[in-house]
Amino acid sequence: MCDNPDIDIASLVAAWASVIVTAAGLAGLFAQADVIKGQLDPFHGCRSVDQLGPWARFEKGHSFLQFRERLTPTAPRGPVLTSSISNGLCGERFIHITRRPQGRHGKEHGRASWTRIFSTFHPRALPVASTDVVHGIDDATITDTEKGSVAVHQIEDDPSGSPSYSWQQRWQELDKKRLAEEQAGLHKGHIKREMDKRFGFQTLTQYNKKPCIKISRTTLITCLVVANAYQCREYIGGAGVRLMFGGYSGSWQIHWPIGSPAMVEFMGLDSEDEELGTWHGQQRLQISHQRVDPTYPPSIPRRVDKCILMLVGVIHGDTLDKLGFPEPEEVESSVLRFSNRGYANHGVSTHLYNIMGGTHTEVDCLFHESWPHTLCPGADGEMRAIGNDGVEAEKAMQLLIPAPRLDLNRKKRKSKDIPHGALSGGWTLWVPKYEQQILSNALDCLPWSYLTWSIHRGMQCILVNYGNRIMNAYRPALAYTLRKAIKDRATELEKRGWSPDFLQERPEAVPSHIKIREDESTSEMAFHAAGAVLKEGGGDSGDSVRVVTDVARILAYRPEQELDKTRFWSDMLGKEVQPVPVKELDPDTVIALVKLFVVQWSNELHHNVWENLPLELLVM
Repeated sequence: MCDNPDIDIASLVAAWASVIVTAAGLAGLFAQADVIKGQLDPFHGCRSVDQLGPWARFEKGHSFLQFRERLTPTAPRGPVLTSSISNGLCGERFIHITRRPQGRHGKEHGRASWTRIFSTFHPRALPVASTDVVHGIDDATITDTEKGSVAVHQIEDDPSGSPSYSWQQRWQELDKKRLAEEQAGLHKGHIKREMDKRFGFQTLTQYNKKPCIKISRTTLITCLVVANAYQCREYIGGAGVRLMFGGYSGSWQIHWPIGSPAMVEFMGLDSEDEELGTWHGQQRLQISHQRVDPTYPPSIPRRVDKCILMLVGVIHGDTLDKLGFPEPEEVESSVLRFSNRGYANHGVSTHLYNIMGGTHTEVDCLFHESWPHTLCPGADGEMRAIGNDGVEAEKAMQLLIPAPRLDLNRKKRKSKDIPHGALSGGWTLWVPKYEQQILSNALDCLPWSYLTWSIHRGMQCILVNYGNRIMNAYRPALAYTLRKAIKDRATELEKRGWSPDFLQERPEAVPSHIKIREDESTSEMAFHAAGAVLKEGGGDSGDSVRVVTDVARILAYRPEQELDKTRFWSDMLGKEVQPVPVKELDPDTVIALVKLFVVQWSNELHHNVWENLPLELLVM
């Protein structure tokens, strides 16, 4: 010990000062830990509910990993999207799409495009927004079931406590299973990414300061066809590829610059989500239902496998093996031929069918065969088509296929994509007797849909022109049948989610020159249905198609899966087309005609869309 007490005091003061300064410095570091962590975190600002919506809960640490999460934040996690013909989208063969993105009970869906996709595509039907449900019945689900032979709607208790099963509930259950195995020590840290993948999670990728998930091009194409998309813009050049697709639920933009990853952005239809965010509780539930198109039912069921098959031009039914359709040939005249298991030889969409999970060796095919011919009068006075090889077409049906419609709002087709005959207004297709039987069976086996298809051009072209003569003869009777059904079954339509105002009778609004029978409805819905059916040549309004298909559905006293098979077109084979009196049609005839109506109003999506896409894309 030093004899000088002043030196001891000075050393003691210096030591304590050093301790205090060190403690103050460490306290300052701990106080700024969140700021430092935010500066080191590449996903800073992307973890909020505003960005990820309800998916923000899945990026937080768990149990013993929470301390490590505070020091070195891990990348957020998101869902894995998969699709195939057999398994559907994320394992769901039925997807219910909404007109606008919406969350459960009006919750925000997030600003990221992939969160909007999950807020537009739902694994279960959303509850019907009837007056009682909108104003506060939260613990009930209205589902479409079959009692006997009549389709009815009933309210069932949902054990999950939510209006319907959501994607977030599914991944929350998977996350609990993953966490249980992780806490049990069944997996080590170096296998964490593989474990996340097995439970349906993926690490988000940041691009342009936005959280992105990776999807395959097959999954993107599946989302496009389920959303009834059509291509409206295309640029392919030295700068890269830019594609834009319109759809019933919004638009899709694909940007693939040279040397950069391909980006996908989904923009839902305009909805006032910012205004909804200021409401809470029961009042918020009311507003969210009212802002999302109260006229129509809240969601539309879509069968994923049928959407894919209609894109590649394949029809499959109980009485029809898988049948593929060809693209229009670049000849002014051709004859339609059948090839058993010939899809690999003649099917132009074979590659897309394979990458979507199909097996092309199981598919029969129709194909075009060039057939130069001349028309000569026969013994009965009718004109016969005689080929240059001297072979006479045995009572082949002549179809005059018009040129493809060119929409000014969409990209015009290149000249090489338009058959030569189309340049002068159309081309001629001859259909022999055997192929007529196949086409009639194909029309009877068309899949049922509440919304239009993203359809194969050759399939739409052949089926519509083959059935158009009969369809035109039945249009007045079909319009009358739908108007009568709307008046007789307005209560059923209201239970299915249609607005009472849309179904209200308005006889005073009918113009004097339009004659309406007493048993016909004068509601707005009736005018929409009749106007769409009476319009020859098709249209592009998905809302009008929803009106027609939903009214036709209540006329069919059988389960929905049985609507894929009718007998109308096979019974009409070989019969002369006569004017049909305006009378009520039987349900089988209505369903058969409405299925062709849906095909006629469908949007063309070229099957070669996959050629301009990489194997993997980032959804912003």
